[in-house]
Amino acid sequence: MTDPLGALRAAQTSGLMPPGRLLIACSGGADSLALLHAAAAVGGWDLGAAVVDHGLLPHGGPACRAVEAAAGQLALPVFVLPVVLGDGRGPEDRARRARLAALEACARQEGFPLIALAHTREDQLETVLMRLAEGAGVRGLGGMAAARGCLRRPWLGVSRADVRDWGAARGLLPVVDESNDDPRFLRNRIRHELLPAFDRVFGPGWRGAAAASAEHARQADALLDDLAARVEATAVRQVGAELAVRGLSSAPPVVGRRVLVRVLRRLGTAPRRDRTTLAALEAVGPGSVDLPGGLRARRAGDTLWLGPRPRPRSPAPEAVLVPGPGSYRWGEVLVRVAPDDGTGDQRVDAAAAPFPWTLRAVAVGERVHLLGAPGRKRVARLFSDAGVPASARGGPVLADAQGIVWIHGLRAVERVRHRSGPAWRIEVHPVGESSGALLASDA
Repeated sequence: MTDPLGALRAAQTSGLMPPGRLLIACSGGADSLALLHAAAAVGGWDLGAAVVDHGLLPHGGPACRAVEAAAGQLALPVFVLPVVLGDGRGPEDRARRARLAALEACARQEGFPLIALAHTREDQLETVLMRLAEGAGVRGLGGMAAARGCLRRPWLGVSRADVRDWGAARGLLPVVDESNDDPRFLRNRIRHELLPAFDRVFGPGWRGAAAASAEHARQADALLDDLAARVEATAVRQVGAELAVRGLSSAPPVVGRRVLVRVLRRLGTAPRRDRTTLAALEAVGPGSVDLPGGLRARRAGDTLWLGPRPRPRSPAPEAVLVPGPGSYRWGEVLVRVAPDDGTGDQRVDAAAAPFPWTLRAVAVGERVHLLGAPGRKRVARLFSDAGVPASARGGPVLADAQGIVWIHGLRAVERVRHRSGPAWRIEVHPVGESSGALLASDA
């Protein structure tokens, strides 16, 4: 037998739920109603009760009235939280998301640093079995955490039967949720069919052993996360909008995968159970691969590059003839060529680049010897090395009969380096801006 009160006292002394303000999430069901009364019996907390009204029976009026009555008996404040179900993978997931969001908002507003949930050992076992069937890794096999954010689950090691026996012995009258017997829900089939079948095969002792295994998995998960954080600190760097991941091949595969999960989360996606995404990342070659969540991955040598998928580019504007000094529009930018007065950084030697010029897009595979750079390189590589966003790599460029003279976002080429005599100054402005100042990307 596991003692519900003893588990609460242990949670208090261990720091899981230290004395102070504590909000009890109470649905009016047997487990949460017992948690409310047990926490009051242990003492040491300034308690409040919160009941979420989903607007559906029994998660409506009956549940709210039951919780209000229980809180009234204990002279505790009660907060009724109406919710509307949002997005999720199914009705249970949608309800859970709405419930947790409402509870966390109430705790912040009312000044409760912690929220206690009445999940028991059997809730944990049901969760672990569902995740096992989904092919979960060590994190999933750890089940629910006793502490996550402001949420606390002090009864994960206490059996559901002991919790309910404790409540029944004190005459508690919970609200009966008939949906808990509905076989359409996977958790209910596990609860009413699979757990009893395991009892018959292994004996009732398997429940405690399996709960201990889940705790071992959670400890292993914490260690794995620590190892991944250390690898991430040296293997991952930010370059513009992309993350460069280098040297994962030297880490154990399980650590490498955890690093990739952490990187994906940094980029705004959560591949919690998406093995397809991780497999695609591990297999990506020299080309690029589009991933869920609007991401793109590519590999260059031992470096894996991850970043937002570039938006489809609009067709490049038509080339514009530049017969001499003046202002010329190309798409949404205005390029001005004027005699150099010594104030501009974008300077082109007049003798080295005779007119006419052309204002146009970058050609695929085009190479230049950029001013001050060592030798010729593809323009795409120069943009990448300079950290220019992919959306800004299309141009324009100014070109004469010999090729590119100047590149928007970079600078002029080596062959037009100004040494003496007349020179042209190049300025770039957004269309509609009359200022003569250079754009930051061209300074």
